[in-house]
Amino acid sequence: LNPMVQGGQYEQKVDNFVVILDKSGSMGALYKGQKKLDYAKDMVSRMNRTIPDIMLTGSLRIFGRLAVWCNDFTKLEWGPAAYSKPGLDGGLSKVGFSVGDSPLNVALDAAAQDLKSAKGNIAVIIFTDANKEVMNYDAVRKAAINLKNQYGNSICLYTVQIGKDPEAKKLLQQVAQEGQCGFCTNAD
Repeated sequence: LNPMVQGGQYEQKVDNFVVILDKSGSMGALYKGQKKLDYAKDMVSRMNRTIPDIMLTGSLRIFGRLAVWCNDFTKLEWGPAAYSKPGLDGGLSKVGFSVGDSPLNVALDAAAQDLKSAKGNIAVIIFTDANKEVMNYDAVRKAAINLKNQYGNSICLYTVQIGKDPEAKKLLQQVAQEGQCGFCTNAD
């Protein structure tokens, strides 16, 4: 990709990104022969390998219960830091097992704080199965609206669905639409 960036065929649109990765209990279910969490981590790793060597600030935030006996539900695993492929991969390697509820809203609120010093355009990229059994959809929509209100036109929301649940897809489409730019896609 670097020659395409250097040759002007691709243009840098964001200066900062945060990957928000779901590690809740529902991500322990099997999908396409592996745990959804492993599938999602593989997707983030693949995305990481395609990002050209450009000046970016990145971070990786996880959500879900951090440990079985813990009441913490989100954690910054890497960043905000100057983007590097080893940096993001190192953050991914720290992601433990899937457990607990799925408070995407808490992660979105925390990401708003992580981005306080961000200059320029921001991409928030969310990888989740958005399982309604463990996720408060109303709280997620409200957190997405709050994030957009806080950062305005400088932020875009991208959602990547793990799995095929139609209700989850609808929520993730709504979250991406709240960003007024970005889009919803399926990891497949």
